[in-house]
Order: sequence, then structure tokens, then C-alpha cells
Amino acid sequence: MHLQGTAFLALWNDVDPARAAEYDAWHTHEHVPERVAIAGMIAGRRYRAAERAQRRYFTLYDLASLAVLDGAPYAAVVAEPTPWSRRMRPALTHFLRAPCARIAGAGRATGGSAASVRIDGAHADVESSALQDALGEGVDRDGIVALHFGAMAAAPSFPLANADEVFLAARRPHVLVIEAVDRAALAFATPALISRLARLGFAALAEDRFDFVLEVTHAAVATADGRRPAPREDLRARWEGA
Repeated sequence: MHLQGTAFLALWNDVDPARAAEYDAWHTHEHVPERVAIAGMIAGRRYRAAERAQRRYFTLYDLASLAVLDGAPYAAVVAEPTPWSRRMRPALTHFLRAPCARIAGAGRATGGSAASVRIDGAHADVESSALQDALGEGVDRDGIVALHFGAMAAAPSFPLANADEVFLAARRPHVLVIEAVDRAALAFATPALISRLARLGFAALAEDRFDFVLEVTHAAVATADGRRPAPREDLRARWEGA
């Protein structure tokens, strides 16, 4: 559905194939809920492209504003990982992180599949209304149910030795997320959307397509006292020594 906040955080990553099952359990039951419980985090969505070995996982967080990522609660979960998060970090690879200010978007539903398009806007100089018009033409037709377009903000350092903090070679990086009923709808409609943006000076650099896995909302996981949710030691114990 149309993102509610003024910003979003897009992340792509892979994981050691031998630990894929553990990753799914950790990311679903501890990591995403822990992040989404932070005030200002509206929701987090998990996506997966099971057929690929690289850029297999995509995560999209809906943010009230980019200030959430500069706040003390978010800094704490990054700097003070849970035992399970500390165990998982070395297994993550091809990590790419893009905090974005949302500048255009439309839609009324959550799609069963999504495309992430990484874009260079170095040669674009258009008003947000023109962007909104260009993207709005593609929603609610041909299986496309929502679109989210954002300009990437400066990405703070992230404590992963294998993290790629360079957003490709873009001078003005942007991210477009296209939600559709399925992959076939994405394959049909995405090229036209990319063409509309190209006419406004936005150059697509890379596109990946994923299937929706789940969504976690702030309302579902926030603690009554605002504290960080308890780590899932019950689940982590299943993987120790495996």
C-alpha cells in the first residue's frame, strides 16, 4: 500500500546459503520486529527472490521521517546487537543500504511481488508534481497496486565488515519500489515506468524483482513501555551448535 511516512529505508542483502533457514527465522521473529518497535518506524516488509543467489533478500521499512535513523533508540540497536544478531552479522553478504526521503508515491494495496529499481538522478531536474504525474499513470492498472519513489540521503556507516556503503556509481541515487499482484505484472509494467522516469532524466541502474514474504507493523510489536523487545533466545538456542 502507499507508504505512510515521509521516508523509507531500503536494504538488499544475501546470506551464507548454509545459514539461510536460520536467517529467515532471525529476520522474521527478532530482527525486523526489533527495528519496527522503535518509535517512528511504521512497518517493515520482507521480500525474497528464492531463485537467485545474489540480491536474494530485500527489506523495506516505512519511516515517519529520516530522523528515526539518527535517533538514540535506532543507534542503540545497531551498536548493541542482540546475541543472535551478533551471530548473524558475519553471515550477511552483498549488503546495500539506502535511506530515502519519499518524494512521490501512490497506491492503495500491498502487492504479492515488488521490483526495486536503483536509479541515478544526476541529470534530472523536475518538480515533484511531474514525478507524481509520471508515476501515478502506472498505478491501478496492469496489476500495479503501489509505487514508492525516494531520493537517497547520506548513508551513515554501518558496523558490517562486508557492507557496501557505496550506492553503485550514482551521483544522485534514488530508489523506486513497484508493487504488483505478481511477477508477471511487474515484467509487463516495469519497463514503461522506467521509460517515463527516463524522459524526466532518471537513469535506471539496476532492477531486481522479489516476492512478498511478510509485513510487521509498529502497532503489533511495540512494547507498552517503549523498551526494546526481548531477544528471541528461545529461537536462537535451536541454532547454537548447528
